[in-house]
Amino acid sequence: MRRAQTMPCPRPHRGSRWPNFRPFLRIGIRSMSNSSHCLATGLLAGVMVSAAAVAADDTAVLPEVVVSATRTEKTVDEAPGFNAVVGRGELEQRSLESLDEAVNEVPGVYVRRGKGLMDTLSSISMHGIPDGSRSLVLLDGAVLNDAYTGAVAYGGLPAEFLTRVEVAEGPASALYGGNAMGGVTQFVTRLPDKTEFQAKLGFGDAFKDGEALANMRRLVLTGGTRLDNGLRLFAGLSGQSSDGFPTDMVTSTTAPAAGLSGYQTITDTKGSLRYLYGDKGDNGWSDRNALVKAEMPLADGTRLRASWLGTRYRYDYDDAHAYASNALGDAVYYPSEASYAGGQGGHERNLWQAGLERPLAGGVVNVGLTYNDIGKSWYVTPGSTSATTLDGGPGTYSGTASHYVSADLQWTRDAGLAHTVTVGTTLRRDQADNEEYLLADWTDEDARGAIKYRAGGVSRNAALFVQDEWRLAPDLTAYLGVRGDWWRISDGYAEQFTAPAFSERYASRSASAVSPKASLVWKARPDLVVKLSAGKAFRPPTAYDLYRTWKSSSGTTFAGNPELEPERLTSWDLGAETSPWRGGLVRLDYFENYMSDLIYSTGSCSGSGCIRPKENVGKAFGRGVIVAVEQQFGAALHLFANATFNDAEITENSANPALEGKDLQHLPKTMLNLGVSGRHGAWDYYLARRYASKRYGTDDNSDVVSGVPGAFDAYAVVDARVGYRLTKNARVALSIDNLLDREYYASYRAPGRSWLVELGLEW
Repeated sequence: MRRAQTMPCPRPHRGSRWPNFRPFLRIGIRSMSNSSHCLATGLLAGVMVSAAAVAADDTAVLPEVVVSATRTEKTVDEAPGFNAVVGRGELEQRSLESLDEAVNEVPGVYVRRGKGLMDTLSSISMHGIPDGSRSLVLLDGAVLNDAYTGAVAYGGLPAEFLTRVEVAEGPASALYGGNAMGGVTQFVTRLPDKTEFQAKLGFGDAFKDGEALANMRRLVLTGGTRLDNGLRLFAGLSGQSSDGFPTDMVTSTTAPAAGLSGYQTITDTKGSLRYLYGDKGDNGWSDRNALVKAEMPLADGTRLRASWLGTRYRYDYDDAHAYASNALGDAVYYPSEASYAGGQGGHERNLWQAGLERPLAGGVVNVGLTYNDIGKSWYVTPGSTSATTLDGGPGTYSGTASHYVSADLQWTRDAGLAHTVTVGTTLRRDQADNEEYLLADWTDEDARGAIKYRAGGVSRNAALFVQDEWRLAPDLTAYLGVRGDWWRISDGYAEQFTAPAFSERYASRSASAVSPKASLVWKARPDLVVKLSAGKAFRPPTAYDLYRTWKSSSGTTFAGNPELEPERLTSWDLGAETSPWRGGLVRLDYFENYMSDLIYSTGSCSGSGCIRPKENVGKAFGRGVIVAVEQQFGAALHLFANATFNDAEITENSANPALEGKDLQHLPKTMLNLGVSGRHGAWDYYLARRYASKRYGTDDNSDVVSGVPGAFDAYAVVDARVGYRLTKNARVALSIDNLLDREYYASYRAPGRSWLVELGLEW
């Protein structure tokens, strides 16, 4: 970790580098690269000025509304459990590369993103429940968790398409079914109330070549209107790309050959000797996104809505870098060229939604139809033999097509006698198919030859749910809900066409889950709300868990298991929210999680001939505390600080008792966030510090070494943004990520300090 140095703040000057049309945006930036604290100091000084200016501001701040917690509109203090809303104003004040980053400062939430924009394995987990497939993610009510692994491909979908983000923490299967063990995150897209057009153009770069996102380019166009007949329309287009930076290191246990120099002697995450010989090159990225959304009100109170979201992204690697050289000074790709081949991949998604809301039988009925089609999610793995070189040679193409279609019906009515009842049903069908092909040339994903492997299956789910909002007293409300899910798994298959060949067809099977939840919300005083909740949740095994069998580069075979049962959770939490002074908010939450039937790849062997099947063998217990403090000065200045403490460990593992007492993977014990955002005149600014303690990437917690490839290091990063409104219709902003240039690994090498300048136009 690099320690920040205190230096006098230099005056801005023009930089001397002018390649790739960059330098006209580097004015004043190179000087800041040597004294990052200057920007932080300036921003904090601005905070003091703004605080003084707005301390007496009586501007009212509208209450934040959340739908995810109850499927009905509630303010954050009325909704049960721990909830948060990231509003449009806050989204505009931050520089966000993808959707998941919108919630990385919400207390209780951990955003796993290893190498910045290029990370295809990013995830959101919350409330002490690790792994993104155990938390439900929605976009306007449509599930984004895919039908293959339960993960979410966030891609580069821009925050400019959003009006707010809702976070409802704690088990939510009573309303949403599977995947909602840790809670629900919902991204809500925009529908304007007047005619508006916006354009945003951005360009950025790393402060130091090879250490952060290089040659970053962004373009976002949005427009919308509301016609006289009430029809609301919104359309958005976005694209961004970056040349990236080296994220994948080339390490080996092979000792250097005689005469080699320039390599580094390191260890792996378990402390065993390794050598660092180079990297696979700059990990580039590009994506394109489009959103079209419409809503039409009718005379009888009916509203019709429809939308389409299209997402495309691709990543690849530029020329590899060999650190080692021979006696003549020539670079040497050691121990083999194949070790430096990076591969490429991509993702294509079309999300279609249609809905209807109308009065019915004294209540309101909502009908939603969704078709989420991931036509292609693919990646190329170069071969590992001497036949594979940086110019080509054999490799493997893996592509997965998955989709789901769902229908959701919900009816809500104020039933009188202090009851509001919500009942509904959900029908859903998922299908996923994975195929692997041999490639004659790994640099060309279309050069597919014979099929190597395929697997997939179909699942069908039917659910009924009911919730009663029971106002026991003017200051006491109970939420009582239960949902039953019944699903059938069918058409499962797995076939391997290369030695050792096999072909399996799996029998259909059925399973079910009942998920109750009860909550109390007590408004003890006008400035104090106490909340108590308890419930059950589950995560059904995915097609990947059930059927996918694959072999690692070491020769270990990881096998699916078509007999897996759902993972299950029982959880309770107790929290309080108080406003002890004007503009202040203090929130405290304590929770306990009891997990069972955890799905593990059993066995501890590795290497050629080792087989590690998935089994339901685990139990875990976790508890945590969330503390959050906020201070709002009118509508102009917001200060926040929050801390999350998790203590979660495996309590039972029949396949490997040695794991008992070990921490759950990918769950920080401590997370801390501290920040400020504000507006003063034509200026707006944002400054935040995020900290996450070390996580384990292995179930036996053996990856204890930090600062090496594969490690999940503790990190503390500072992000900053300052904007200025040039005219009524134009504004410019400068963002700096990882302001203090902290170096760390999140399995991959994490991005260093980078800057982004954006010009926004609106009319």
